[in-house]
Amino acid sequence: MLAAKVAAEEGNLQLAQGYFDKFMEDKKQHYFVVKSSLDAAFKAGDVEKATELAEQAYKIKPNVRNGAHSILELYKKTQKFEQAEEFLKNYQRKHRFFKDRYNAIDTDKEFAHIWLSKAKQILGNFDNDKPDFALAEIYLKKILQKDPNNIEALKLLLKSCKNISDEPTARRFVERAWEQSASYELGAVYMDIINGKNQKQTVKKRLQAIERLRKIGGHSDLLEKLKDKTYDVTIG
Repeated sequence: MLAAKVAAEEGNLQLAQGYFDKFMEDKKQHYFVVKSSLDAAFKAGDVEKATELAEQAYKIKPNVRNGAHSILELYKKTQKFEQAEEFLKNYQRKHRFFKDRYNAIDTDKEFAHIWLSKAKQILGNFDNDKPDFALAEIYLKKILQKDPNNIEALKLLLKSCKNISDEPTARRFVERAWEQSASYELGAVYMDIINGKNQKQTVKKRLQAIERLRKIGGHSDLLEKLKDKTYDVTIG
């Protein structure tokens, strides 16, 4: 086993695997074998191989500190978002009634990251003449149901809605977010929505947006800043 470990540390994965195969039937050695190969794959910069080995290690010994977290990060790094989402679903079910003492995973946050990455892939895929804006909108809505104030998701939702003529949807999400936690950036996004597809920022349209926000939830200090910015933009 020492020879196998040395070979793995030196990056000779083929030789190490030959040694490791002799120990695979011994369950006590199984995790050590996979973990050593995993460390070697990391050292060699082979992220794909590391992902496969991390999955194996987790199946053998799931209650290892940062084991689940490592797999999730590898999925995201290799853009295996479907696997990441399925892993999170299983993790969530497993720890529904008790806390995982070995991994600190915020599932809501991780789901949001995955859905946002999927939406970006769709909206950035201009190799296809007609990206699936409706699918991107589904992912973004899922994020905003959990985190109404996710500004990046709101901006992407506005982009997708403009392409499928569903701007009222984006407006409703921003209004809901403003009610819960108003911010200057949120107000700026809302003014873009009210302004519509016309690229020219008009004073009238932006002031209409400000008045709508005032009726929804006040925040006079933020609204005054937005109003000042409106005149700065249009005059400049």
